[in-house]
Amino acid sequence: MKELTIIYVTYNSKSIISKSLDLLDYKKNNFDVIVIDNNSSDGTAEYIKENYEGVKLIRSDKNNGFGRANNIGFRLAKTKYCLTLNPDVEFKGEDILLQLNEHKKLKNCLLSAPVSEDRLYIDSKDILKKKVSWVIGAALMFDMEKLEKVGLFDESFFLFCEETDLCNRVINEGFDIYRFNSILAKHIGGGSSESSYNITYLKYWHLAWSKMYLKRKNTNLFLAYRKALSYLLKNLIRLTFKGFYYESYIRRRHTI
Repeated sequence: MKELTIIYVTYNSKSIISKSLDLLDYKKNNFDVIVIDNNSSDGTAEYIKENYEGVKLIRSDKNNGFGRANNIGFRLAKTKYCLTLNPDVEFKGEDILLQLNEHKKLKNCLLSAPVSEDRLYIDSKDILKKKVSWVIGAALMFDMEKLEKVGLFDESFFLFCEETDLCNRVINEGFDIYRFNSILAKHIGGGSSESSYNITYLKYWHLAWSKMYLKRKNTNLFLAYRKALSYLLKNLIRLTFKGFYYESYIRRRHTI
């Protein structure tokens, strides 16, 4: 009987998701895998359908964002545990099983995560874990029975801060969060969109909005707007200078 469903949310992730999927060894390790594709234009969905037998592929006709798409996966999953995994995360199947077995021993644990950076990883034969109040959202393992009591991702967030909001609710409801410092899921980063001035601007906008919404949920509207405006203005100035530099660089190239 399967115990774990791995959920991916993809958006133009064709160039990087194969490494992540291959490392799972999902048939041997008896994992269910669900991919929610957020209307990719680079052939991500077609690539997965052609190359990964047994993976359940859900194609959306729009970009649902991170939280809403993962919630679709949660509702489709039939296992007691789920792991949400970014397509640019390299997490070996045997390490996922190790984390699952350790998670199951922690009776009050709703959410656990490996470390996702080399600098935080501790190479040890022993399982090193720490109770924390927050974990990064690149690889999150959930006890689904407990998650149903807390609620899924808040779908008002499109991108950024979803895991922070959820971690707050997990702690407030009296459940535990653990980080496994001796288990590594390497987060390569930047796997869901091409780098450009416009995309960078859009990411800053979403981050500012998400910070404002998170602050509003936990304090008040005035502080939320002040925090978001401060963040947005700071990064707009930075982006403006980057934009001028980019324009001058293009002009110089055209005159050569």
